[in-house]
Amino acid sequence: MGNNNYPCYGPYGEGRPSFRRGIDGYTNASSKPLLDLVNRLLDSHTTLLLMGDSTTRQKLQAFQCELARTDPRIRFNGNLFGIVPCDTLLRVYMPDKRELHVYGVSLGPRATECIGKHFPTKLSGTELNAIIASDPTLGIAYHANKLLDMINHEQNRSVLVVANTGLWYNIESEYRQVMPGVLAWLHNRTQLRQNQFGVPLQNRVAWHETLRQHWISTDGTGYFDVTVVDAQEAGWKQQSLDNETLVPPKEFMVPHCCQHISNSSDWRNDIARQLIHAQPRYVEQIPILPMADITRDVPDLHTCNPYYKHDCTHYCFTPLMYQPLWHQMRELASSFQPVGSV
Repeated sequence: MGNNNYPCYGPYGEGRPSFRRGIDGYTNASSKPLLDLVNRLLDSHTTLLLMGDSTTRQKLQAFQCELARTDPRIRFNGNLFGIVPCDTLLRVYMPDKRELHVYGVSLGPRATECIGKHFPTKLSGTELNAIIASDPTLGIAYHANKLLDMINHEQNRSVLVVANTGLWYNIESEYRQVMPGVLAWLHNRTQLRQNQFGVPLQNRVAWHETLRQHWISTDGTGYFDVTVVDAQEAGWKQQSLDNETLVPPKEFMVPHCCQHISNSSDWRNDIARQLIHAQPRYVEQIPILPMADITRDVPDLHTCNPYYKHDCTHYCFTPLMYQPLWHQMRELASSFQPVGSV
């Protein structure tokens, strides 16, 4: 699993030592947090939604891989590449014949392209802009909200939402503008105790930290800078691949493709944390799932190959990296009560 276009290339032992790197307390292969999570969701008639940027597709893939490792009898059906700009659905078929729906949902600027799907006739540019301007989330959660309405009110099911939108934004002011509305929208969804037919709901939401990037950058934060990245790739194209002085494969990944973070500044996660901690009701209803520190020191887990455009945002799949997320999601679902006991 690499990015949307290219797989993860070797060498995996010398060039990517983090493939064998575990996280303290989360390296027990006999632990089955996702199996516990899925059974809890099924018992409580709850649908799982992973919302966010393009790394959401990777979490959906990792979810499938981990469940298949846990129990090879589990079967799946769905288009894992179809998240942007709207959503995709992964169906999980358990050995006991029960079926779980897991959505990957776009939550970012391109999601505004999906607003027109909810109107009988095509919207004009003026009409679309008016909807975006009047929406508290600037339109990025408009489609996601309609999807949640369908699940809550038409399917009579609760939702567990794990959301993030950070990597959509490379301009801090734009991120600051959209985040208050997004958090308010997520919190409001937790306050819906029953649907329009009186069916009890147990909606839960969480905000997971933005994964760290490891691009070569002038400030050492690893954030993407198109000018720096374009210059880096232009330099590669000028080299002959037959040149014996080329960088050895084990050194190409780090530091010649992606680099270690030398500047701890991380405004995406700082802004989200500040906004949540400023509202007591958010602290209680929108727990933060740590992922920044987990991905800080693994620059060798990205897609890098001098033949193609490189990628220091998306991660190659390793089950060890995602274990903390699965355990955190299981804890989120621990308060769900089986249908009939609410």
